[in-house]
Amino acid sequence: MLTSSVGYSIREDSYESGIESAKMALEKIKTPTIAFLYTSTKYNQRKVLEGVNSILGNIPIIGCNSDGALIVPSRIVNESTGFSGVMLLEDPNMTIGLAISSHCGNARQLGHTLALEAMENAGKGSAPDYIYMIASSPYEEEYLKGIEDVVGKVPLFGGGIADYSNLGSNTLFTHASVVECGVAVAFIYTDKKIVTEYTGSYQETDNLGIVTKIDGSRNLVEIDGIPSLQKYADWIDENAENLLGRNLSFHSVLKPLGIKNIEEDFVAIRQPVFGNTDYSMNISQDIALNTTVICMKSTPGDLVDSTKTVLEQVQKRLENKAGAYLLIHSGNRKKKVETQLNEIHRNLKEAANGVPFMTIFTLGEYGSNSQSANSCGELMLSFTGFSKE
Repeated sequence: MLTSSVGYSIREDSYESGIESAKMALEKIKTPTIAFLYTSTKYNQRKVLEGVNSILGNIPIIGCNSDGALIVPSRIVNESTGFSGVMLLEDPNMTIGLAISSHCGNARQLGHTLALEAMENAGKGSAPDYIYMIASSPYEEEYLKGIEDVVGKVPLFGGGIADYSNLGSNTLFTHASVVECGVAVAFIYTDKKIVTEYTGSYQETDNLGIVTKIDGSRNLVEIDGIPSLQKYADWIDENAENLLGRNLSFHSVLKPLGIKNIEEDFVAIRQPVFGNTDYSMNISQDIALNTTVICMKSTPGDLVDSTKTVLEQVQKRLENKAGAYLLIHSGNRKKKVETQLNEIHRNLKEAANGVPFMTIFTLGEYGSNSQSANSCGELMLSFTGFSKE
């Protein structure tokens, strides 16, 4: 049987916050199998980790920063002075293999090496049942390719560090190491079902076009032979001059781009994040030449409501009773609904129906649906449920 618990702290001292979060989580768990740890960028992450380690001892810990807040059953944890949160899973039939590395050299090769290390640390010679990944942009898709070179397609969930533009305050970590730019994975071997609902919950519009020119993997130069920023501005009925620089990111949360999967009704979201003076656009994740991109749409109300409907879909797919929920929510998406976090909290608490959960906010979300390949997207939800039995 899988059981879980969550703990949190808003103490200003990083080390003491780690201790308090771990102690609270341990109140209902005796022998945890893995700890997911998330912190504010206000903290010294190494000190938080020291505090958690001092309480939990030698168990696998993996985590990263969360953008501005955590949501747990009892409250929204978003103190400006700092916060930390721990989710513990306990399951005697679950085995964990962790691996972490700073970015160096070829990202795909690093993913390959990390996959072998995670299997070794789990004491296994075969692919895991599930993979949890944290990575820093812009290398996450190459890390994933390297991992899949070793283990093939294994169901993935996870998300990126909260803000890669602020390295030093943003980190990812395991119980053994803290890195500012790199990748960490947990290979999960289990006899229980883990389900991830990976979606943007956006609606398609009639505006679409072909990517006809790119520069690298994340600079979209032209759509249908037209400068991409101009094309996008026409789609959203905006002046392209108003979309230059970071202004583009603000406008695109409710109107991002989508790439549809041929195998099912699944759309990976790509956020336009920076408008260049040559009217090209920088995109949040990789984009390929000759791909069809669709202008998507949503409203703040729909973004809020989707948190409940997506969690309910996780429950439906789990079939058995859930023992825990780890809910990864886009940090950029959160910025559009910051004033409605209380409503999101109510939605999640109601849908979880007493099952422990933790919601974190990331830059980049990872996952797959039943027929889709593993994918890295932005402005998405990667909601994961762990079956109790």
